[in-house]
Amino acid sequence: LFIYWDTTVKHLLAIGKHMKKIRLVGYKEAIGDLILERGRRNKNGKRDELDELVLAINEMHHEIVEQYTAIEYQSLHDTLTGLPNRRKIQHLIQDATMRSRKIQGYGALLSVDMDNFKLLNESMGHTVGDQMLCEIASRLTTVCNEKLKLARISGDEFLILQDTIVSSRNEARKIAEMFSKQLLSNISQPITIDDHHFKLTACIGIAVFGPNTSPDVLVKQSDNALHHAKSEGPGHIELFEPAMQQKIDRRIQIDRLLDKAIDEDLLFINYQPKCDGQGKICSAEALVRMHDEEGSVVYPGEFIPVLEETGDIIAAGDHIIRKIFEFVNKHNNDIKRSGLKSISINVSPTQYSAEGFVDRVITFAKQFDIEPRSIIFEITEDVVASSIDNVVDVMHRLTQYGFRFSIDDFGTGYSSLRYLKNLPLGELKIDKSFVDDVTAEGRAAAIVKTIIDMVAEGVESEEQLNILAKYQCELYQGFFFSRPLIEEDFLAALKSTAP
Repeated sequence: LFIYWDTTVKHLLAIGKHMKKIRLVGYKEAIGDLILERGRRNKNGKRDELDELVLAINEMHHEIVEQYTAIEYQSLHDTLTGLPNRRKIQHLIQDATMRSRKIQGYGALLSVDMDNFKLLNESMGHTVGDQMLCEIASRLTTVCNEKLKLARISGDEFLILQDTIVSSRNEARKIAEMFSKQLLSNISQPITIDDHHFKLTACIGIAVFGPNTSPDVLVKQSDNALHHAKSEGPGHIELFEPAMQQKIDRRIQIDRLLDKAIDEDLLFINYQPKCDGQGKICSAEALVRMHDEEGSVVYPGEFIPVLEETGDIIAAGDHIIRKIFEFVNKHNNDIKRSGLKSISINVSPTQYSAEGFVDRVITFAKQFDIEPRSIIFEITEDVVASSIDNVVDVMHRLTQYGFRFSIDDFGTGYSSLRYLKNLPLGELKIDKSFVDDVTAEGRAAAIVKTIIDMVAEGVESEEQLNILAKYQCELYQGFFFSRPLIEEDFLAALKSTAP
């Protein structure tokens, strides 16, 4: 038994004990190779079965360490640029915020995003795009050196951690702004790839962190600052401010409302009268509004740009036109008795460009038995000037069916008179900026005087009304006559001015 113990069992137990130390967690801890204390055996130098087993175990251990080291590196680094990735920078951000809390100091996080890179990538191909990203990564690394921690977290977006903790928020901000300017300067240097020359720009959002900042909040703040910087245009740097968070939160709320706006009928219409000089309602403009969860009113300046951005403006626009046509159909008798000539509807440029827009409008008109001549579609002159061929085609097709058109905000574009002769217009709405200044500026009054058959919007005082009347303005729209009215109040106003 002793011989069996001394030659075999104790060595098997040693092997088992060593194997228990080999784990993926803590694999970097040096446990050393397995060596058996076998005394006088194998004086001839030959390996027996135990030796072979020990050799296999040591080789397996080395391979585990090598393979897992490679796997861990890949999981923490970007395969294209070799930079740390989102997971790695999150660990570094967590460490930095903990140190900030411990020593009551400040650092910063920079979000960097290339301007218009997606468009360039699609036009030049992904191979060129990848080469460009590698070059940008190299330039960012040159600036960051050992002072900043750099990571690539998505296609053309990078995070840079300023983890040297300083004593004041103001000092951390100044350091971040200094590095940001250096980063943008390096990025903007010309790049040559396969005989193609490029000059790129980027935007940077900065969030300063302190003892009370959590890692998740910090990333969110730098991203919000970046979003604000990009809205300002290429090459901008923005420092996070609390108002940015409020803006982003509001955008998220609007997105959530719009997701259910049609299904839950959150969109509704106000009607603002257009009156003659005596205050009689001659026509009206349909203005869309939206209810939020608490029943408060959300105005189009907030949600229309979101609909445009997401492309949902087409479905929402169709829904709005249907609601207006349904209103006209339901109250047709009251509308006719009042002598109301028309209702105007604002139409997005995206709707004009959408396939099948004309056919859908005509279908809605037939469905609700709408007299086309009673509907005026409004469009801004900037939209007409920017895509005149497409808009003119849509306008002519709808006017052939009987609908009419109006140019809204007339006078704010740069080539108005040049294209007016090509448009089938029934009305011009002179911009409120002219009406505001008509009592004070001679030039504004002179311009108004030269425009005949017009509707003046934004009339807010009797003085404005008198001057516009002197210039033979036909219709007036503004708070002096009436604010936008809900359907019930608008119908009541129609009845009160009916002959």
